[in-house]
Amino acid sequence: MVKKSLILYASRTGNTEKVAGVFRDVLRRHGWPCDVFKIDAKTDPADPPFNLNDYDFLCVGSPVIGSLPEKHLVRSLSRNPLSPHARNADYFVTDAGERAPRSLLSIAPEPVVDETPLVIRFGPETKQGVVFATFGGVHLGPKEAEPALALLALEMEHLRFRCLGRFACPGKMGKSAGWFEDLPERPNEKDLRDVAAFLEGVLASIKG
Repeated sequence: MVKKSLILYASRTGNTEKVAGVFRDVLRRHGWPCDVFKIDAKTDPADPPFNLNDYDFLCVGSPVIGSLPEKHLVRSLSRNPLSPHARNADYFVTDAGERAPRSLLSIAPEPVVDETPLVIRFGPETKQGVVFATFGGVHLGPKEAEPALALLALEMEHLRFRCLGRFACPGKMGKSAGWFEDLPERPNEKDLRDVAAFLEGVLASIKG
């Protein structure tokens, strides 16, 4: 069976979009059909333009903003119907026990809060993925990307995709430099080669 892959990303200046493009090319080169979606303020988390159940491998990427991922991307992940966070956030439970989307334009019953823990455990058949980020790191360098990568990985695993790796790439922020003296030229050709090598290594580990 041919495995399908999905790339979800947010990008403000084009840095993260470049990395997403390299990921797409690597996946397709390995024979994985790959769909790519850019997440922004218009993306409806409760009715996204993709179905995660259709994919075997997920890549999620974001710029680092204030040490965290882009807010619309995080919202799209955490409010996806597959996430345990979405059980009470975006839905009402009707008297018939069915879920109905919450709407500010209609009268709906009070939401029923489901406090039963949803334990997620990974097994041999668990789907997999990676997360990536672009960052300026002007004060402390690479460690400034760590919180964003950790949050992306957590939200990915809430969606039942085991995170196999995290990749961070410096990205320009106007003409400012800082910790990376060449930041205005990043990501450069070497960065993008490193992007490809990272994903090649992950895919090799899956085949192994």
